[in-house]
Amino acid sequence: MAAVTQRIGEIRDWVAALLCPNWRWMSLIAGSMFLFETIRVAEPSQAILGIASSLLAFLFFWVASRPEQPLWYAELWNRVPAPLKWPGWRGMLTMILLINSYYTILGHISDLFTGNYHTDAISYIHEDADLLLQGRNPFTADDAFWTACLRWPNASATPLLGSKLFGNNPADYPSFKKTIAAQTAEALNPALRSNNFDPGIVHNYPAGIIWLALPFIWAGLPSMIWLNLILFAVMVGIILARAPREERWPLGLALVAAPAFLDRGLFINFDVDCLVFALAAWNWLDKRVTSAILFGVACAVKQLAWFIAPFYLLEVARRYGWREALGRGGIAAAAFVLPNLPFIIASPRAWFHSVMIPLTDPNFPMGNGPIMLAAKGIIPFGSSHFWLALVVIVLGAFLLLQWKRPSITSDGLLLSLVPLWFSWRSPMNYFNLIPVFAAWIAVTHIMAQRTKAVEPPHHEALEEPSTEITLPEDLPPVASSEPQLAGVR
Repeated sequence: MAAVTQRIGEIRDWVAALLCPNWRWMSLIAGSMFLFETIRVAEPSQAILGIASSLLAFLFFWVASRPEQPLWYAELWNRVPAPLKWPGWRGMLTMILLINSYYTILGHISDLFTGNYHTDAISYIHEDADLLLQGRNPFTADDAFWTACLRWPNASATPLLGSKLFGNNPADYPSFKKTIAAQTAEALNPALRSNNFDPGIVHNYPAGIIWLALPFIWAGLPSMIWLNLILFAVMVGIILARAPREERWPLGLALVAAPAFLDRGLFINFDVDCLVFALAAWNWLDKRVTSAILFGVACAVKQLAWFIAPFYLLEVARRYGWREALGRGGIAAAAFVLPNLPFIIASPRAWFHSVMIPLTDPNFPMGNGPIMLAAKGIIPFGSSHFWLALVVIVLGAFLLLQWKRPSITSDGLLLSLVPLWFSWRSPMNYFNLIPVFAAWIAVTHIMAQRTKAVEPPHHEALEEPSTEITLPEDLPPVASSEPQLAGVR
């Protein structure tokens, strides 16, 4: 009986430690909570709350990725009233996020078996893969847009600002119902077609994602979301394989307690298919060709990786020199061009126009960043070019920070996507994998610290007394005096 009681106690302690992990993984969970809150209040009427939530999410992810617990963070925790430090509250937060993740998956799981897509990003890739199987060039098949509109009636296309139906008011983003009705009517009756949609958006991504989706479509699967599931599992596996064994369970739980990603990423977009290759490129940064090819593939899957590219090349330059960065840039460029080459050769102008559509089309502003203040009327919208300039300025500032900082870190992986928060369009799918990047950076710090740790030197008796003070070169590391969060494992 005593052994059973002891075993029950051990299980209880393990579950408690899992749901209320150390400060690093708990910060990751807190950030995921605020990210989920951001999409929950993503309405212009709640712009201030949405912006505050996303900023707090970024802050918690930054803290989780630090080499050591920040001093100010520990001091802030020490000022929290004692009743609020009860570990049960943090365990309840973790459980709430896990429950939300479960119900998010439950709400979308049928899409895996029915192919009932809810966004154009997924449905158009499926259509492009079908075109490729039919021997057609997706980048010249504008007519496929109307086919996709009828084939997936729940997938809303992107309405155009300044068009005949939707007007010029950037604050009047067309409703889902209005957009669906318009695209269905125009698909059924070509005489109604105007400038409300750009049919070219059916092929506005690089060809890498079409090639990735092709095996699943060829195999007859009704949905390409299976690709997302597999590559997200690969992404998590890369991080857990790198992490110390004792950290894997709480870290894995923190990575799946992410309802924002499940709701706005895994089932309605394919950012994970792009970012898994960017993460892998950093994970094997010491392998010249492998890393560069992986990053080139990331750029060939989605334009999102293009914003990460300067940070990748800068870190390569700081670690291995500018010549190495130039060489890897060439390898990555070749890896980008190769899957796109057949379409570039077939119709270079059509291909280039297609992949530039996300930057050139007059889209309505939307998102979770400062643009919400404009949507609420607090600040003017101005021109989309102003917001693009703001993104470039913030991106340049982060690059300068990475270049000037004394230590060489992989924080660029985390910082690279944040500038998009300032853009004309800043949807949540741009940011919902930032916690995964933060986790990888954190694991990298943990393993680096363990690698550098040395045993205390052995002290041998001196043969002759000496008054000279000699410091050994292999002094053991000094124990950190940085305070830890009280009550947090």
